[in-house]
Amino acid sequence: MEKTLEKGESAFENLNEGEVVIEKKTVNYGKSLFKQTAGHLILTNQRLMILSTGAISNDGSINYDESRCDILKLVQDLISVKKGFSRITIRNRNRNRNGDEYNIAPGLWAVGSLYAAVMEAISDQSGNATK
Repeated sequence: MEKTLEKGESAFENLNEGEVVIEKKTVNYGKSLFKQTAGHLILTNQRLMILSTGAISNDGSINYDESRCDILKLVQDLISVKKGFSRITIRNRNRNRNGDEYNIAPGLWAVGSLYAAVMEAISDQSGNATK
């Protein structure tokens, strides 16, 4: 079933029941500051997805296939977010003791809003887990 975002934003497919897009940004990302890839970050109330630039069509619509996501994390698995001058660093749970860490650079002016959106999604998810 195709769902459409309000406010004239792009159409998304494959959203789960009750899933809402919180933030959509063009970013550079990677596990290292020196090896970054251009892509698009989509933050929903359930998932954090980063797709390579080629996943966005010319009209702005996104037909994503989860198997082709460069990064796909459940918001409930995010354990920390740190804000830097030009990036945020997100760490998620995994088998490693310290978890995986990703550096995401949305541009200087967008760091604060992306940080706030991720923090809010994590807070909402942990609030839902306790209800």
